[in-house]
Amino acid sequence: MRHIRAVLLAESHLERPEWIAHRIEETDFVALGPQSGEREVELFAAALLNNDGIEDRSTPQKAFEALLELDPDDGIAVGGGIAFYENDVRRAVPGCCGGIEQIPEIVLDVRGKRSPWMGHDPWPTVTYEDDRAYVWPDNAQAQFAKEGGAPEPNGQQPPEPPIVYPYDELLRGVEQAAAELKGFIDGPLHRWLAAKVPNLADAVNERLTFELLERIT
Repeated sequence: MRHIRAVLLAESHLERPEWIAHRIEETDFVALGPQSGEREVELFAAALLNNDGIEDRSTPQKAFEALLELDPDDGIAVGGGIAFYENDVRRAVPGCCGGIEQIPEIVLDVRGKRSPWMGHDPWPTVTYEDDRAYVWPDNAQAQFAKEGGAPEPNGQQPPEPPIVYPYDELLRGVEQAAAELKGFIDGPLHRWLAAKVPNLADAVNERLTFELLERIT
């Protein structure tokens, strides 16, 4: 059984304002979707406000007003991306610099049978052969070859075998992950925002939908 999910990188060192009740106990990837609860929403909010340098987080009103005032040209970044599961085991996760905001480009790259950028160290990579797709948890060699660069230093073989998908299943999976992220933004996140900042909830929802699901850089 294989699953593909939109995930947040919840890092334990992130600062948490007093009005966010749930604490990030240890760094981990957290799946996001329409069934997410308050814990996942608050971990997302903490990561969102840390990653984008919101300085005044003394109240929800001030924090989300500042978020809406960020320069649209700069975009919004939230650590995470897409994770790949096989037999209920999380096999491939975003690497360093991977972001939820990259999900639209991941979907476009898979549609075009290209290997999307999903971070480094590890280097999650996708390769294709006929009607098969191979998701490698850590394959710098394939990633450098895709970018036309030099081979990975030392030419080491990937430490883990790939997850093998029929291509159509991989495409449906990444599209579903994007749909689940949309369900998270429109559902549990919007409900939480409506309780915390009712006058800003719709505007924040609209901005995040654009930044995380529609912007293509």
